[in-house]
Formats: sequence, structure tokens, C-alpha cells
Amino acid sequence: AIAVIGFNPLQVTLISVALTVVVMPVLVLPFFVLMNEEEYVGRHTSGPFGNGLLAALTILGAVMALVVIPLEILGG
Repeated sequence: AIAVIGFNPLQVTLISVALTVVVMPVLVLPFFVLMNEEEYVGRHTSGPFGNGLLAALTILGAVMALVVIPLEILGG
């Protein structure tokens, strides 16, 4: 259906991947906070290793977003 409308399917796929990378850190941060609230998860809060890993992956996702968006715009 996308090709019939006139959009390039490859371009649509690349844009959707770029937007996923941009949105990912924003969606992960509320879960990061909730996973550490004893009121919601009781004694099953995340430990230092889990928090560090999630923080590192979120930062990596944010850095990738900063790289992907200019490449998507300038790369055509």
C-alpha cells in the first residue's frame, strides 16, 4: 500500500527505525523510575547492576539517536 501511494518503502523503513531510536530513551526512563519504587514492586526493585546496565543502554540509545537523525536527514 505504501508503494502504491508513491512512497519509497525503503525510505519509510529507515525513517521508522530512526524514530524508534529517538523515542526509545523517552519511553525507557519512566520504567527505570518505576522499577526502583518499592511502593510498586515491593522488595523486587532493581539492583545496582540492573540500574547501571539500563542507564548505559539508555545513554547509548540517546547517542545513537543523535547520530541517526542527522544521517537520515543529510543522507537522503
